Amino acid sequence: LLETKIWNVQLPKGKQYAMKMEFRDAGWKKTFLSDEKKTETFYSYSLCGDTIKVFESRKKYIIQELTDSTLVFQLLYNDFFSVIFCFIFLSYRC
Repeated sequence: LLETKIWNVQLPKGKQYAMKMEFRDAGWKKTFLSDEKKTETFYSYSLCGDTIKVFESRKKYIIQELTDSTLVFQLLYNDFFSVIFCFIFLSYRC
């Protein structure tokens, strides 16, 4: 369910930026769009159960929910602080 889709971040109303994510062949592509600027970053990752492990940053993300239309994951900074991200399904990638 995670791969071969483009995930679009669900933002609060009034925000002037967008973020998309795509997981494909152990590669994680993040695209950030703001003020007509486009920034793309690429990471290598592995999926271990419900945990996404990013090799370059050594960060871990715990998948809270994964369905055909929703991806919710939590970034684990350390034992005391974490952030939850919610993404919605945008479209299939052919």
